[in-house]
Amino acid sequence: MPGSSQVSSRRLGLDVSFAADGFEKQVEKALCPICFEFPEDPREVDCQARHVFCAECIQRVQRLPWSKTRSCPTCRGRFLKVQKLKPYLQGMLDEIRWRCVNFQKGCTFTGNTQQLVKHLDEECLDQETGCPSGCGHVFPRKSVAHHTEFDCPFISVACMYCTEEVLMNRAEQSLYVHLKTCKKVPVLCPNRCGQTVPRDELPRHVQSDNECAYVH
Repeated sequence: MPGSSQVSSRRLGLDVSFAADGFEKQVEKALCPICFEFPEDPREVDCQARHVFCAECIQRVQRLPWSKTRSCPTCRGRFLKVQKLKPYLQGMLDEIRWRCVNFQKGCTFTGNTQQLVKHLDEECLDQETGCPSGCGHVFPRKSVAHHTEFDCPFISVACMYCTEEVLMNRAEQSLYVHLKTCKKVPVLCPNRCGQTVPRDELPRHVQSDNECAYVH
C-alpha cells in the first residue's frame, strides 16, 4: 500500500484510485501495461503503437530469455529502441494531478507527480517516516516531536565544552564516550604546572615556555 514506507525507498504505486477529480481517464490511458501503475521514469519503445512503460518494467522484460526477439509486451510488434518520452508526451503526463497517497488518512493534498514527491518527502504529516535519530522506529511524520521527546531511546545533548550535538543513548550514556575524545575538554598539563587547557591546545601548551612554567 503506498505510503507504508519511506519515500526514498519505494515506488509511488500510483493508479486510478489516486487520480485527482477529473484526471481519472488520463491516468487509465497512461498506466504501464506491465505493472498497471502510472509509469515511473517512463520509457517508450519504437513499435508501431509506441507503447509506454516504466523504465524498470521494460528493462526487466528485456532481461528475459525470450525477449531477444525484441517484441513489444503489449502489441508483440517488433521494436529496436527504448527511449525517453518526447517532450510533448512527457508534458501530458506531468500535467496529471494526484491525491496524496495518504488521502484515506485524511490528507487533502493534490498536485502533479513532482509536487506529490516533494509533499511526501517533506510535508505530509500522515506519511510514514523513520526516526531522525536513527533508532529504527517508523511512524507518521506528525508524531516525530512526540517520539523524539518521549519514546526515542536516543536524546540529543550538547557537549558542555565544544557544543557539538551528541546522540546519547538513555541507557548507554554516549555523552561520556564523547567526552573521552572531545577536543575541548579541559585537561591537566602533564608537566604539572597546575594549569588546565583544552585537549586540542595541550600540544602547544607543553611546548611553549610562555604558557607552561615547566617546559623542558
